[in-house]
Amino acid sequence: MKGQDPFLDAWKAVVLIIGPELFGPGDPLTAISKNELRPLKDVVDNAFGTMSHGERRFLCAALSFYNSRWADQLAERAGNGRTICDLLCDLDGDWQGIIFRLVRTYRGW
Repeated sequence: MKGQDPFLDAWKAVVLIIGPELFGPGDPLTAISKNELRPLKDVVDNAFGTMSHGERRFLCAALSFYNSRWADQLAERAGNGRTICDLLCDLDGDWQGIIFRLVRTYRGW
């Protein structure tokens, strides 16, 4: 899954953890652009309430790279803090590491 785009590699990790069915239109194993793995708003909004607390925090942190307003709305809906610190404080090290990779390699959507 490692490619030439470190942001895309980290984004693919997000997609695989949260669920490929929430992103599209592409497949995380074959996508060559982050635009192939855009969050599907209606699908994410519907699935959000069924996610664990940690999954919601992780998703909100990741979605902030795609659409920060939407991520803030979801974080508020879940009762989470909306800062990156609030969202990451309870995540395990692997999930935090993925968000840190997004931070280090983000060049805009």
